[in-house]
Amino acid sequence: MTINISRITTPASVALQASQNSAVSSTDMADTLLTENVQTAAGQQIVSRAAIERGTGIEEVVMDDLYRRYATAVDSTLINQATTGLAAVANAITYTDSAPSGEALWPKLLQGAAASESALLGFAQPNAVIMHSRRWYWLSAQLTSQWPMFGQPGIGGVAAGENVAATYGHGARGVLPNGMVAIADNNIGTTLGAGTEDQLFVVSTQECHLWEDPSAPVFLRCEQPSAANLGVLLVLYGYFAYSFRRYPNANSVIGGSGMISPAF
Repeated sequence: MTINISRITTPASVALQASQNSAVSSTDMADTLLTENVQTAAGQQIVSRAAIERGTGIEEVVMDDLYRRYATAVDSTLINQATTGLAAVANAITYTDSAPSGEALWPKLLQGAAASESALLGFAQPNAVIMHSRRWYWLSAQLTSQWPMFGQPGIGGVAAGENVAATYGHGARGVLPNGMVAIADNNIGTTLGAGTEDQLFVVSTQECHLWEDPSAPVFLRCEQPSAANLGVLLVLYGYFAYSFRRYPNANSVIGGSGMISPAF
């Protein structure tokens, strides 16, 4: 019930050849196993046969709700699980501010991107910022008289980013001035730190790994267990594993007093 992937601990080497026909650089690569647990997310619901047989779309509505709860549970696990979740393993960056602003938060985002790029050494690039929807709307509400020193293709010179008008759960919400996409995720906690803080993650999606069965989640419709009560048992489950740990410090998390509940 585990998945094992290779994590290189000693890389190969390349160096200039001292002279023609002389030995070239040679370093034996070494790796270690990175083991992640395969976990099961599941939910169930007993629905009366009368509701299913005499109602319209009852079974479909229940299963759709279970499916959405399954996706939410998996996503929350990826972010919040102790020891292996994104919040637990990401490189911590503290944003301390008694009067938070978008302009003050922006350098912290780039600090996270710089740390990620340094850790990944070109094998991947930081390309996404994950935040609670309240943080996204707070940033969208900010006004500024300052603009980036470097322009970004597709973003106006006097704008601090671009809203692509995607709804929640349907991909990136916008593009930040340096080209990283903004993703809203309400599984990020809002009662952290002093009690009202949330977090913001700067990640490389190439190093955010999730494995699921191709058929996951699986739907079971069981009539016998609750037959004596004229009920139908509906069960949904799926197996998954994930990892953010292949490269230490590949992702960053921004937290602190500057991430308190935003004021609009």
